[in-house]
Amino acid sequence: MLNSFFLRRISSFRSDLLEKTLLLLISLWSISCAPEQKWNDTLPNTRDIATDLTLNRSRVTPGYHHYSVARTSIHMHSYLSYDSCTEIDPAKCKSDLRSALCKNQIDFVALTDHPNHMAENEFSTLLLQSPGDTPITENGNLIGNQLNCPDSHSVLITAGFENELMPIGMSRHLTDNLAQRETLYTKRTPDIVSRLKKETHALVMMPHTETKSKDIELLSQLNLDGIEIYNLHANVNPQMRAHDLGFTYFNGLIDILVYWIDPSGQQEPDLAFLSFLKVSDVYARKWNGLIAKGHHVAGVGGNDAHQSLFPGTARDKDKIDSYRRLSRWVTNHFLIKQKSISEIKDAIRSARGWVVFEGLGTPKNFEFYAQNSVQNADLGESLPLIKDSTNLSIQLPRLHPSSPQSGANPLISVNLIRVDPQGNETIVLSSEEPTINYPVQAPGAYRVEVMITPHHLKNYIGYRKNITDYPFKWIISNHIYIAP
Repeated sequence: MLNSFFLRRISSFRSDLLEKTLLLLISLWSISCAPEQKWNDTLPNTRDIATDLTLNRSRVTPGYHHYSVARTSIHMHSYLSYDSCTEIDPAKCKSDLRSALCKNQIDFVALTDHPNHMAENEFSTLLLQSPGDTPITENGNLIGNQLNCPDSHSVLITAGFENELMPIGMSRHLTDNLAQRETLYTKRTPDIVSRLKKETHALVMMPHTETKSKDIELLSQLNLDGIEIYNLHANVNPQMRAHDLGFTYFNGLIDILVYWIDPSGQQEPDLAFLSFLKVSDVYARKWNGLIAKGHHVAGVGGNDAHQSLFPGTARDKDKIDSYRRLSRWVTNHFLIKQKSISEIKDAIRSARGWVVFEGLGTPKNFEFYAQNSVQNADLGESLPLIKDSTNLSIQLPRLHPSSPQSGANPLISVNLIRVDPQGNETIVLSSEEPTINYPVQAPGAYRVEVMITPHHLKNYIGYRKNITDYPFKWIISNHIYIAP
C-alpha cells in the first residue's frame, strides 16, 4: 500500500514536471516566433500631447489663457548620491542622466540628491552644468540650469535633496556654513519646512509617503506643498513592498529577470517594470487624510531613479534600471502658461496636473475641470457648489500615435473619485465615454483615475502576454475641490 502511494506521487510529480516543461518550451517557441516590432524608445514632445487642450471649454472668465503641458520628473538622483551609478564612472553617469532627460523630452527635472553629498556641493555642480548649457540666474544668483538638447528641446534643471523631507527647486543653500548644511537637511520639523520655503524658495514635499510619517497628524503639522502618491523604487524594493505597501516580497521578480536576461531576445526591456506596476492604497489613505484636515497638497509620482539597482545591461545595451527607462515610466504633467522654473513650480504648488505612468504610453489631450453658472475651476482649485449648475468635465485621453503600438487598441476608462470631508473615498462614476459631464451633487475633493488595458503592448511581450489583458492605472489626477 505504501509503495503504491509513493509510486502514485512519483508518477504525479513526473506528470507535473512534464507538463511544466512542455508549457515552458511552448512559451519559448512562441517568443522566438513572435514578429519583430518597432519600439519607440523616446517620448513625444509635450507640444504635441495637448494640441486640443481647453478648446472645448465654454469659459466664463474673460481672457482665459490656454494652457500647455510641462512633463516633469520629480525625485531623481545624480552621480552625487552615494547609492547612484555604483558601477559607473561619475562622468558617464552624468552624461547618461543628461541624455535621458533629452530623449524623454523632460521639460523640468527636480534633482533630489542625498544631503550628505548634496550639502557639500555648490549649485554649479548640483545642476549638472556642462558646456552649451544656459545658466538661469535670479538677482545674480544661479538658481537653475537649462540643458539645451541636440534636437532644440530644452530641460530646466533644479536642485534639492531627499531625506526626511524633499525640497525641490531650491534657489540657494539654506546656509553658507558647510558644517551646518547636512545637519539642517536631515531634520523634519515645521520650522525647517518654513525656512526651506522662505529662504530657498523651495517646494517642500514628503518623499516615500509609504514609509515616512504614518501619523497623519504629524504630516499635517509640516504644512507640506505636496506628497509622493507613488514611488517606483519602493514598488520594486522587496522589503518596502512587504512592510510598507502591503504587497508580497518577490512578486514580479521572476518577470523582471526574464526581461533582464531575455535568452530569446524578444522581450522589450522598457517593459521590465510592468509586472511591478501597482499603486498601493496606503498613498490614497494618507493623501485623503491630509485633505480631510484642510490641506490641499499636490500629489506627485517619483521615479526615484538611481541607475544602480541591477548590474550589467539588457539586450539593448542599456541598464535595466537606466535613467532613460525609469524617467519614462513615471512622469508628472503640469499645466503651464509658459515654460519657466517659476511657472512650473507654481503649477506644482497649485496641484495643477496629474501623475502619468508613461511607460504604458503617452496620453494625449486629457482634461479635467469644473464649472458652475458663475465661474470655473482647474485642477487644484476650489469651486462653490451651486445646485443644478455645478459640473465636472472629463475628456478621456487618447494614446499618442508615437507610443509603441502593435495592431490592437488599448481599452481606456475612467473612475471619478470623491473624497468626503472625513477623508473617505468613493467612486461616483465609471465610464468609457470619451467625453463626460458629471453633475455634482455633494461637496468634496474630486480626482480622476484613468485606467488603461494595454492591448497595444501585447506583441512586445513573449513571456506572460496575458498581463496586457489587465487594467493598469495610467493617470492619477490632482483634486478639484467643490465647497459647500
